[in-house]
Amino acid sequence: MANPSRLCVALLLISLVAAGAIASRRMRVERHNRGVQIVLEWSEVRTLAYAVSAHTGRYDPAALLRRLRQSNGVGGLAVTEMSLAELVDSGRAFLERDRAAAGPARGTRLVVPEHDLAAQIVAHVNAKRGPGRARLLLPRGGGPAVVLLRDGYELVRGTGIGFPPEALRVARAAGVEVIGRLGNYVGITPAAIDWSLAQVAAAGVRTVVFVGIDVLGNKGLLQDTAEALQRHQLNFGFVEFGKQQGDAALARLMRGRVVRVHSITDAEMNQLTPPEAADRFVKAARERDIRLLYVRLFLKPAEDPVLENGRYLDAIGRGLQRVGLVIGRANPFDALYTGRPLLILTGMGVVAGTVLLLSLLLCLPARVLTALLLLGAAGSAALLGFDPTLNLARKLLALVAALVFPTLALLRWGDPLRGADEREGATAYSPTPSLLRVVCAFLAMSATTLAGALLVVGLLGDTRFLLKYDQFVGIKVAHLLPLLALAAVLAAGALVPASSWPDRWRQVRGNLRSLAAEPVLVWQIAALALALLVVLVLVLRTGNDPGMGVSSLELKLRALMDRFLFVRPRTKEFLIGHPAMVVALWAGLKRWRLLWAPALLLGAVGQVSLLNTFCHIHTPLALSLLRAANGLGLGLLLGGVAVLLIRHLLPGATGAMLGSKAS
Repeated sequence: MANPSRLCVALLLISLVAAGAIASRRMRVERHNRGVQIVLEWSEVRTLAYAVSAHTGRYDPAALLRRLRQSNGVGGLAVTEMSLAELVDSGRAFLERDRAAAGPARGTRLVVPEHDLAAQIVAHVNAKRGPGRARLLLPRGGGPAVVLLRDGYELVRGTGIGFPPEALRVARAAGVEVIGRLGNYVGITPAAIDWSLAQVAAAGVRTVVFVGIDVLGNKGLLQDTAEALQRHQLNFGFVEFGKQQGDAALARLMRGRVVRVHSITDAEMNQLTPPEAADRFVKAARERDIRLLYVRLFLKPAEDPVLENGRYLDAIGRGLQRVGLVIGRANPFDALYTGRPLLILTGMGVVAGTVLLLSLLLCLPARVLTALLLLGAAGSAALLGFDPTLNLARKLLALVAALVFPTLALLRWGDPLRGADEREGATAYSPTPSLLRVVCAFLAMSATTLAGALLVVGLLGDTRFLLKYDQFVGIKVAHLLPLLALAAVLAAGALVPASSWPDRWRQVRGNLRSLAAEPVLVWQIAALALALLVVLVLVLRTGNDPGMGVSSLELKLRALMDRFLFVRPRTKEFLIGHPAMVVALWAGLKRWRLLWAPALLLGAVGQVSLLNTFCHIHTPLALSLLRAANGLGLGLLLGGVAVLLIRHLLPGATGAMLGSKAS
C-alpha cells in the first residue's frame, strides 16, 4: 500500500497549484481597478460656500467646487433627495390642515411658493404613493401654489420628492459626478422603487448610496431594488462600517455592481485632525479595496476654511498617489469567479492537510489514513460540487484550513529535535549550526502555515468575499483553537514520536497521569493566569469588530512602520509571536525544555496571525503578502537579537538549569 503521507503531500501540492491559479486571477482583478473617487456632500459644500460669501460677498458653490476639483481631485458630489418634511422645516413649503377632512387619515394642504417645486412634489407623490394621492392647485391671479395631499402629513412626511435642482446645476457647472442618495420609507412599492431609480439615472447618476438605517426596499423588496438598479445601470454604494439594514443582502443580488464606500461619521470627525482623517481615508482605499471616499469637511470656525479643507483634500489625494492608486471614477471590480474544478482541487488540499495532522498526532495505521484521505476527498468534492451557492462549503473548508495548517506547522516543526537521537549532542553548544537550523525550521514552519493561507485564498476567491458582503467566518475560533491544541499536545507529551496508535495512547495516558500527580505551585498558577490573560487580549483584539482598542503608542508605532515599510506588519507577529518562536526553536535545539515550551506557546500566536492575515479577502493580496514578509523578516531579526541577549545574560547556563531532558 502506498505511503499515505506521500499521497497527502502529492495531493496537497496539486491543491496549492489550483489555489495559486485562483490567487493569480484575484491579483489581476485587484490590479485592474485602481481608481478612487473623492466625493463631497452637497450640504457641506453649500455651507462652505456661505462661509466664503461672508468674506467675499459672493455665494458661488459651483466656483468653489470647481476649484476643489481642479486642485484637490474632488470627483463627486453626494446629493440627498429632498423630503416633504425637509421642505416644511426649511420654510420652502407651509403646512395647512384640510378642515374638510376628518379622522386619523386627514388630508394635507401644502402651500408652496415655487410653482416648479409644487409640480415636482405632485409628480413624486403620485408616482411613489399611488395615482391621485396629490393634486396641484394654481391660483389664477398669481400667488403660491397649493398641493392637496390625500394622506395625512405624518404618513407622507418622509416621501422623497427628488434632488435639489441647485445641487444638480452646481455639479454640472463644476464638472463633477452626482452620487445619488435616497432613503427608504414606509409604504414603498416595486413601482415606486423603479420610478425613483429611473429619475436618479435620468439625472446622470451612476452610483447610489442609500441614506438612513436601511437600504431602499428593505426588507421585502430588495429583489425589486436590485433589479431596478441593474435595469437603470446604477451601482450600489456599499458603505463600510455603515451597518445599514439589508445592505449585504442587496449587495449579493447586485451581480457585482457594487462599489465599496468609506466615510467618517460626524461624531468621529469631531475627534480627528485633518491629517488623521486623511490617513484613515488613504488606508481604507489601500488596505480594504474602498473605491469611493465619502469625505466630510472640517466646518468648524477657522481663519480660512477653504484653505484648511483644501490642504486636507490634497493630503488625501497625495496619499492615494503615494500608495499607487489613481484619483478618478469609482468603478465596480471585474467579476472574480472560480470554476468548480479548481475549487474542488483546492478543497482536497484541506483534506490532505487534515490527514497529515491526524497522522502526526494519532499514529494511525496506513490503511486507516488512506481511507480517511479518500473519504475526505470525496466528501469535500461532494460538498463543493453540490452546494448551489458554494457559500457554506467554501467557508466551512476555509475555516478547517485555518485551524489545521497552523496546528500542523507547530506540531511538525515546533520541536527541531523531533525524532533525533536524544543522546547525540545533548548538551553540546555549537552556535553557528544551531542558528542556521533555527532559521530553516522557522521558515519551514511558516511555509506550512502559508500553504494553508493559500488554500483559504483559493477557497474564498470570489467577488462576494472581495467586496466583503460575504466574509470568512470564525476569526476568533481560528485564533484560539490552534493555541489550545498545542497546549493540550504539550501537556500530553504527544510531540514525542510513537510507532503506533496503542503506543501513542499509552504515552499520552502516562503523561497525563504524571501531570495530574504533580503538585501545583503558586508561580504555576500565576503563569497560567498570565497565559489566560494573554489569550483573552489576543481574542478580543481579533476579528472585524475587535472588542479592545489600540493604545496611542501602538498607533504611533503603526504609523512609523507604514511610512518606512510601506505596509506595517502585525504587531503580534513581528514583536511577539515570531521572535518567541525563534527563541523556542533555539531553546529546543539546546534542549532547554523549560524555556522551550512557554516560548513555543507564545510563538504560536505569530503562526496563527500569519494565516489570519490572508483571511481578510477584501485586503489586496499583494498587500497581505508584503505584510507577511515584513512580519517574518522583522520577527527573525528580533528573535535573533533575543537569542543573543539570552546567550549574553546566561553565558554559563546548562541544560539542567533550564530543564534539559538530556541524559
